[in-house]
Amino acid sequence: MAETPLWTHPRRSRVLLSGADAIADHLDRIHGATLRFATSPRASPTTPKLTHSWVDIGPVVLDDIATHSDVTVSRGPLNKVVVVWVQRGAMRLRCGDQSAVADSSDLIVAGQPDLPHQSRLHNPHAVSIVLDPSLVAGVVAEQAERQAAR
Repeated sequence: MAETPLWTHPRRSRVLLSGADAIADHLDRIHGATLRFATSPRASPTTPKLTHSWVDIGPVVLDDIATHSDVTVSRGPLNKVVVVWVQRGAMRLRCGDQSAVADSSDLIVAGQPDLPHQSRLHNPHAVSIVLDPSLVAGVVAEQAERQAAR
């Protein structure tokens, strides 16, 4: 069975960023993502280009990202399971040989631990749940044990 991940005291943060370079640097520092950022013509020049709030408790990170721009994110394997709840806008993604589309109110598994991932988001507000794979494996193993005991 996988090793149990270390739970930590919640670390919270919130940033308001403008400029493609600042946004790319921030997301690279937080998640190791390579980000290309394209400003939408609808974006107001007086509002931040990206609002990012997150809570990190070790094996689980909750991300809340909002922008009024179009964003393309591409990254190599992150060694995490990523589930995204699209609250506004739309998301198109490719992970390995799989592709999917998510619209407002959709919940989608957006990344697998060992596969590269690319997503395009249009005017997004999305909440991501980034999970340590050993946490997911532990839950699956426990569920299988419960079903076998029945």
